[in-house]
Amino acid sequence: EIETTLQTAKDVYQRRTIVVYQPHLYSRTRDFKNELAKALSIADIALLADIYPAREEPIEGITSEIVVEYGRANKLGNFEYIGGRENAADAVAKTAQSGDIVIIMGAGSITLIKDDLVKALKAR
Repeated sequence: EIETTLQTAKDVYQRRTIVVYQPHLYSRTRDFKNELAKALSIADIALLADIYPAREEPIEGITSEIVVEYGRANKLGNFEYIGGRENAADAVAKTAQSGDIVIIMGAGSITLIKDDLVKALKAR
């Protein structure tokens, strides 16, 4: 689903694509970090927020940074860990250029950044 969404956006709009992604669950992030990184690498820039835990307790050593590290180590693309979702709007505003496509994906609270994102981009 991630691959299809990002590839479709790139094919349809033919513009630089930024994805803001919030992984869902610690166990899923641990088990699928490689696949997540490969899918997110379709975007020109992948900004990863903290994991949305839902029903899980944190797993030691498992954060969104493991996806970023895998992506960088395997030269899959431009990955950045942004921490809490409250950092997402500023991270996009610092990175985005006129004409870019920004896609917000993930589980949980990441969609709540949309209003802050618009404000941050307008303020720039």
